[in-house]
Amino acid sequence: MNGEAPDLPRVAATLHALLDGLGALRAILLLDRGEGLAPAVLDCAADGSTEIEEHDEVRELGPAAWAGAEPLPLPPLSPPPPLEVDLAEGTVISPMGVLDGTARAVRDAAQVFPGTSVLTVGFETTAPEAPLFLAARPGEPLVVSLGEAEYEMPPNWP
Repeated sequence: MNGEAPDLPRVAATLHALLDGLGALRAILLLDRGEGLAPAVLDCAADGSTEIEEHDEVRELGPAAWAGAEPLPLPPLSPPPPLEVDLAEGTVISPMGVLDGTARAVRDAAQVFPGTSVLTVGFETTAPEAPLFLAARPGEPLVVSLGEAEYEMPPNWP
């Protein structure tokens, strides 16, 4: 994708491959389209639905539009178990390395998108009303959101 206009069906196919590989609920990408061009926002859900927002217009991109597209190369992916959370304390309890490994996969996946694109991926937790979201932009610390709380992680995490 370097130097080329992003192929939206290929980007959507990549986001759905990411959702499948991580067992995630949702993947949202603020897609950097290059200097002087407005970004596009792709919002993909685990059920296969995809919305694209371009120039203040939102449209559906049906599975037929991206199903045959070749996803960009992604890092190795494996789905974590539902993350146990304590919303009152703002904590995540998971087996050793699960959250770190999941965050690393999201951070590494963000690298396949151009420029200053931002990838946000939502995961199931033990509090169904509060999925955990990991947001990554190349070269910047990850941001973790849980319920109403948002945490910028240290630059070297994970």
